[in-house]
Amino acid sequence: WESKGAETLAELRQAYSVLDIGYSGDCTENLVWRALNGELDGYRAKCIVLMIGTNNSGNNHDDPRHTVQGVRRVLEVIAQKQPEAVTLLLPIFPRGASPEDPVRVANEQVNAGIRPFADGKRVVWLDFNAQFLDAQGDTHWIMPDRLHPNAEGYRRWRDAVLPQLAVLVGDKAR
Repeated sequence: WESKGAETLAELRQAYSVLDIGYSGDCTENLVWRALNGELDGYRAKCIVLMIGTNNSGNNHDDPRHTVQGVRRVLEVIAQKQPEAVTLLLPIFPRGASPEDPVRVANEQVNAGIRPFADGKRVVWLDFNAQFLDAQGDTHWIMPDRLHPNAEGYRRWRDAVLPQLAVLVGDKAR
Protein backbone atom coordinates (compact mmCIF):
# COMPACT_ATOMS: atom_id res chain seq x y z
CA TRP A 1 0.00 0.00 0.00
CA GLU A 2 2.95 2.36 0.58
CA SER A 3 3.72 2.91 -3.09
CA LYS A 4 1.31 1.83 -5.84
CA GLY A 5 -1.55 1.66 -3.34
CA ALA A 6 -0.90 4.97 -1.57
CA GLU A 7 -3.68 6.87 -3.34
CA THR A 8 -6.16 4.07 -2.73
CA LEU A 9 -5.13 3.83 0.93
CA ALA A 10 -5.77 7.57 1.26
CA GLU A 11 -9.26 7.02 -0.17
CA LEU A 12 -9.87 4.19 2.33
CA ARG A 13 -8.87 6.54 5.12
CA GLN A 14 -11.63 8.91 4.02
CA ALA A 15 -14.20 6.17 4.68
CA TYR A 16 -12.65 4.51 7.74
CA SER A 17 -9.95 5.09 10.31
CA VAL A 18 -7.24 2.82 8.88
CA LEU A 19 -3.96 1.74 10.39
CA ASP A 20 -1.73 -0.07 7.89
CA ILE A 21 0.74 -2.33 9.70
CA GLY A 22 1.66 -4.49 6.75
CA TYR A 23 5.33 -4.52 5.87
CA SER A 24 7.06 -5.61 2.70
CA GLY A 25 8.69 -8.99 3.14
CA ASP A 26 6.62 -9.93 6.20
CA CYS A 27 6.18 -13.56 7.14
CA THR A 28 3.71 -14.94 9.65
CA GLU A 29 6.38 -15.17 12.35
CA ASN A 30 7.28 -11.48 11.91
CA LEU A 31 3.67 -10.45 12.39
CA VAL A 32 3.25 -12.68 15.45
CA TRP A 33 6.37 -11.19 17.05
CA ARG A 34 5.29 -7.59 16.41
CA ALA A 35 1.76 -8.24 17.67
CA LEU A 36 3.05 -9.89 20.84
CA ASN A 37 5.44 -7.00 21.37
CA GLY A 38 3.02 -4.10 21.27
CA GLU A 39 1.93 -3.43 17.70
CA LEU A 40 -1.71 -4.23 18.46
CA ASP A 41 -1.70 -2.43 21.82
CA GLY A 42 -3.12 0.99 22.65
CA TYR A 43 -6.27 1.04 20.52
CA ARG A 44 -9.48 -0.93 19.98
CA ALA A 45 -9.93 -2.14 16.44
CA LYS A 46 -13.37 -2.98 15.09
CA CYS A 47 -12.00 -4.93 12.15
CA ILE A 48 -8.60 -6.23 11.13
CA VAL A 49 -7.99 -7.11 7.49
CA LEU A 50 -5.43 -9.89 7.29
CA MET A 51 -3.56 -11.35 4.36
CA ILE A 52 -0.22 -12.96 5.20
CA GLY A 53 1.84 -15.89 3.99
CA THR A 54 3.07 -15.26 0.45
CA ASN A 55 6.56 -14.47 1.74
CA ASN A 56 6.58 -17.69 3.75
CA SER A 57 5.91 -19.58 0.50
CA GLY A 58 7.85 -17.50 -2.00
CA ASN A 59 10.82 -16.23 -0.01
CA ASN A 60 11.31 -18.88 2.66
CA HIS A 61 9.90 -21.84 0.69
CA ASP A 62 8.09 -22.95 3.84
CA ASP A 63 5.94 -26.03 3.75
CA PRO A 64 2.32 -24.85 3.28
CA ARG A 65 1.36 -26.64 6.52
CA HIS A 66 3.86 -24.45 8.39
CA THR A 67 2.37 -21.31 6.87
CA VAL A 68 -1.16 -22.45 7.79
CA GLN A 69 0.03 -22.91 11.38
CA GLY A 70 1.57 -19.43 11.25
CA VAL A 71 -1.70 -17.86 10.08
CA ARG A 72 -3.53 -19.73 12.84
CA ARG A 73 -1.08 -18.27 15.36
CA VAL A 74 -1.57 -14.75 13.95
CA LEU A 75 -5.34 -15.15 14.39
CA GLU A 76 -4.84 -16.37 17.98
CA VAL A 77 -2.71 -13.34 18.82
CA ILE A 78 -5.22 -10.98 17.18
CA ALA A 79 -7.99 -12.55 19.29
CA GLN A 80 -5.86 -12.09 22.40
CA LYS A 81 -4.75 -8.52 21.70
CA GLN A 82 -7.92 -7.22 20.00
CA PRO A 83 -10.74 -9.33 21.47
CA GLU A 84 -13.53 -7.11 20.14
CA ALA A 85 -12.25 -7.00 16.56
CA VAL A 86 -13.55 -9.08 13.71
CA THR A 87 -10.82 -10.31 11.38
CA LEU A 88 -11.50 -10.16 7.66
CA LEU A 89 -9.28 -13.00 6.44
CA LEU A 90 -8.13 -12.80 2.83
CA PRO A 91 -6.47 -15.60 0.87
CA ILE A 92 -2.96 -15.12 -0.39
CA PHE A 93 -3.16 -13.53 -3.83
CA PRO A 94 -2.32 -15.62 -6.90
CA ARG A 95 1.41 -15.55 -7.49
CA GLY A 96 3.36 -16.44 -10.61
CA ALA A 97 2.57 -16.68 -14.30
CA SER A 98 0.28 -19.70 -14.22
CA PRO A 99 -1.77 -21.93 -11.95
CA GLU A 100 1.09 -24.46 -12.15
CA ASP A 101 3.66 -22.06 -10.68
CA PRO A 102 5.10 -23.86 -7.61
CA VAL A 103 4.65 -20.86 -5.31
CA ARG A 104 1.06 -20.36 -6.48
CA VAL A 105 0.40 -24.05 -5.84
CA ALA A 106 1.84 -23.70 -2.32
CA ASN A 107 -0.21 -20.55 -1.71
CA GLU A 108 -3.39 -22.28 -2.86
CA GLN A 109 -2.63 -25.08 -0.38
CA VAL A 110 -2.28 -22.43 2.33
CA ASN A 111 -5.54 -20.79 1.25
CA ALA A 112 -7.34 -24.14 1.46
CA GLY A 113 -5.87 -24.64 4.92
CA ILE A 114 -6.78 -21.22 6.32
CA ARG A 115 -10.28 -20.89 4.89
CA PRO A 116 -11.74 -23.14 7.63
CA PHE A 117 -10.46 -20.67 10.25
CA ALA A 118 -13.31 -18.38 9.22
CA ASP A 119 -16.31 -18.97 11.47
CA GLY A 120 -18.36 -16.12 10.00
CA LYS A 121 -18.35 -14.30 13.35
CA ARG A 122 -14.87 -13.56 14.72
CA VAL A 123 -13.16 -14.41 11.44
CA VAL A 124 -14.81 -13.71 8.08
CA TRP A 125 -13.43 -15.08 4.79
CA LEU A 126 -13.36 -12.90 1.68
CA ASP A 127 -11.92 -14.32 -1.54
CA PHE A 128 -11.73 -12.10 -4.61
CA ASN A 129 -8.62 -13.64 -6.17
CA ALA A 130 -10.42 -14.39 -9.44
CA GLN A 131 -10.45 -10.63 -10.16
CA PHE A 132 -6.66 -10.75 -10.55
CA LEU A 133 -6.54 -13.50 -13.19
CA ASP A 134 -6.78 -13.23 -16.96
CA ALA A 135 -8.29 -16.00 -19.13
CA GLN A 136 -5.03 -17.99 -18.95
CA GLY A 137 -4.76 -17.64 -15.16
CA ASP A 138 -1.94 -15.09 -15.36
CA THR A 139 -1.74 -12.02 -13.10
CA HIS A 140 0.73 -9.97 -15.16
CA TRP A 141 -1.89 -7.45 -16.30
CA ILE A 142 -2.64 -6.39 -12.70
CA MET A 143 0.54 -7.57 -10.94
CA PRO A 144 3.38 -6.72 -13.32
CA ASP A 145 5.91 -8.65 -11.21
CA ARG A 146 3.26 -11.36 -10.65
CA LEU A 147 3.33 -10.59 -6.93
CA HIS A 148 2.54 -6.94 -6.11
CA PRO A 149 -0.63 -5.25 -7.40
CA ASN A 150 -0.41 -2.18 -9.58
CA ALA A 151 -2.67 0.82 -8.88
CA GLU A 152 -5.67 -0.93 -10.49
CA GLY A 153 -5.02 -4.00 -8.36
CA TYR A 154 -5.14 -1.91 -5.20
CA ARG A 155 -8.40 -0.31 -6.36
CA ARG A 156 -9.90 -3.76 -6.93
CA TRP A 157 -8.68 -4.82 -3.49
CA ARG A 158 -10.32 -1.75 -1.92
CA ASP A 159 -13.54 -2.24 -3.87
CA ALA A 160 -13.78 -5.86 -2.71
CA VAL A 161 -13.10 -5.05 0.94
CA LEU A 162 -15.23 -1.90 1.38
CA PRO A 163 -18.66 -3.57 1.19
CA GLN A 164 -17.57 -6.19 3.70
CA LEU A 165 -16.22 -3.50 6.04
CA ALA A 166 -19.56 -1.71 5.84
CA VAL A 167 -21.27 -4.91 6.98
CA LEU A 168 -18.75 -5.68 9.71
CA VAL A 169 -18.29 -2.24 11.27
CA GLY A 170 -21.17 -0.18 9.90
CA ASP A 171 -21.54 2.29 7.04
CA LYS A 172 -20.78 5.33 9.18
CA ALA A 173 -17.98 3.86 11.29
CA ARG A 174 -14.87 6.00 11.54
